[in-house]
Amino acid sequence: MNLYHYTDQNGFLGILENKEIWATKIQYLNDAKEYHLAKEIAERALKSLLRNPEYKNDHFRIERFISNLDNYIENNLCVSSFSEEGDLLSQWRGYSSSQGGYSIGFEKEALEKMINDEEFNLEKCIYKESEQVRKVSDLIFESLDRFRGCIEPNQDFVEGSSESTSYFLDKLSYLSSFIKDSSFSEEKEWRIVALVRFDDLDFRPGKSSIIPYKKIKIEDYLPEVVSDIFIGHTPNPQLAIQATTCFLIKNYPMMIGNSLEHPFSVKESKIPYRSW
Repeated sequence: MNLYHYTDQNGFLGILENKEIWATKIQYLNDAKEYHLAKEIAERALKSLLRNPEYKNDHFRIERFISNLDNYIENNLCVSSFSEEGDLLSQWRGYSSSQGGYSIGFEKEALEKMINDEEFNLEKCIYKESEQVRKVSDLIFESLDRFRGCIEPNQDFVEGSSESTSYFLDKLSYLSSFIKDSSFSEEKEWRIVALVRFDDLDFRPGKSSIIPYKKIKIEDYLPEVVSDIFIGHTPNPQLAIQATTCFLIKNYPMMIGNSLEHPFSVKESKIPYRSW
């Protein structure tokens, strides 16, 4: 199974030339609203528990979870997106920009091994509402059970933090990174996800502010993890294929018979889409 990363020319050159994938701090993605879906589900579920007499003894902890929900976006959760589909119109529109795009295919098992070595995880996005509710509810119950024998500090200040609150918010933050609205289900998205320390962050210029991100080195893995490459919409597809082929031969040369080749399969997008 292959997973595809859509990007523009700069991203393609960065991955294949610098041999690294960038995982962006999730609050700086194009659609920051998606990161709040898990929070909304959690808030509804927690407020429902306050009305449940079986959880009367947990009321203060539940209220503290609710009061601190806005704080779960403060950590450095970094993600990089992939799709099961290598030639998808919505992805070309969203990621490849007007300068032409690429869809880089990664072999899933090799990619997962590589990122695990870099302390990242590969997670499949959850689009079905019932599964999203179940995942968030399971986290709430697990968090309450884990700290049920512990006394919450500063009980005259419900907005204050605690060990149980920090645990719950960290887990919710992680879960929120792969909970997405069902309207995006055609993307069949997977995400590389990790909580990153401040001193491991890099920064790049963005449209309105600098953007924090984490570099994932793939130098030791690239030939075995990258399989095929789609070239997106362009007014000169043959020139784009020729230039890409030259680039790949220069950076990843290999002899096949008497010919100098490269180890990747380069394909032209079949989607009838123009951005020029």
